Amino acid sequence: MRSTLMIAVLAFLASACQEYSVGDDPDPKDGTEDTATPDTDGDDDDDDDFTFTYSDTDTPTTDTDTTTTDREGDEQIDGSIQPAISLVDVLWVVDNSCSMSDDQDSLTTHFPTFIDYFENVQGIDYHVGVVSTDMVDVTHQGQLREANGVKWLDNNTPDKEATFLLMAGMGTSGSGDESGRAATQYATQTHANGFNAGFFRANATLAVIVISDEDDSSDMFGVGIPTFVSDFQAFKPDPSLVSYSTIVGPTPNGCATADPAWGYEDVRTQVGGIFHSICAADWDQVLTDLAAGALNSRLEFFLGEVPQVDTLRIQVIEADGSQRWFDVYVDFTYDPVRNSVTFISYMPGPLSEVFVHYVADFGGGW
Repeated sequence: MRSTLMIAVLAFLASACQEYSVGDDPDPKDGTEDTATPDTDGDDDDDDDFTFTYSDTDTPTTDTDTTTTDREGDEQIDGSIQPAISLVDVLWVVDNSCSMSDDQDSLTTHFPTFIDYFENVQGIDYHVGVVSTDMVDVTHQGQLREANGVKWLDNNTPDKEATFLLMAGMGTSGSGDESGRAATQYATQTHANGFNAGFFRANATLAVIVISDEDDSSDMFGVGIPTFVSDFQAFKPDPSLVSYSTIVGPTPNGCATADPAWGYEDVRTQVGGIFHSICAADWDQVLTDLAAGALNSRLEFFLGEVPQVDTLRIQVIEADGSQRWFDVYVDFTYDPVRNSVTFISYMPGPLSEVFVHYVADFGGGW
């Protein structure tokens, strides 16, 4: 299929929320180690050129997808390579109210899965910091939690897991008016050049991940959703450099231990990011997905032809050679207006290969 490679650009977009399931359908394929950086031209269209490179400098490096189109009999196969990001700041926003003890334990226990993902991707330069959802205590209010003499983890932090445990396992005596949106606003606006100075790097992508079992009460602190979304997306020169992911109660009904998080999900769908239920059983998978999402914000992939929708399947070959198959309606959605497919919860990892299989509907149009 590589014989028909054609360089193209795919737009970045995040998706709706629910859990995913996967199946087994092996199809051996060679991996790739290419990366690429976009030659941005300052416009908003999808026609930028990309230059392949590999960098460990303080410049965010992305590798664009390489789109291939091939046919096997009646089946159309559109393939692309997922970008990778080299410079990333991750801000965990952790609910520290009275009902969060078990969830904080789950996060800190499985955190090695998250940080190991970063460590195993060549060239990643990361910051990982934590704030609480408490906007009443003046020692919180969007200020990074300090532990072992540091305010954030980076590549050189010794004993990262133990330090994160002290940061994120902050106890459950915080305000019951959980306000993750306001805490993020204060972290990125009020304290960015003060208490949190040095954490947010101008050339890094920013991934915010909120974990809470209640909905957001940030309105009572003067941080409404429209203002927050506008300010958050303006925090970087390109809105695609920010994401807002959630581990919260699913809408519309919540789950066993959490209320539906309408406010958090409203922000996530507007900004872009990954949803996982806080009641999820497999926290290692949750944190793997979120680590991949922090390094790459693309969930949407465009098609070369209009498909017969029921024939759509997606094959993902990760950089380590592992493979997964995904089914339409269950694991991803199809948008007939944009002629694209969008993953619901799964995020293909950096430098993974994504192949959309389908039978073309040559009588269709879009």
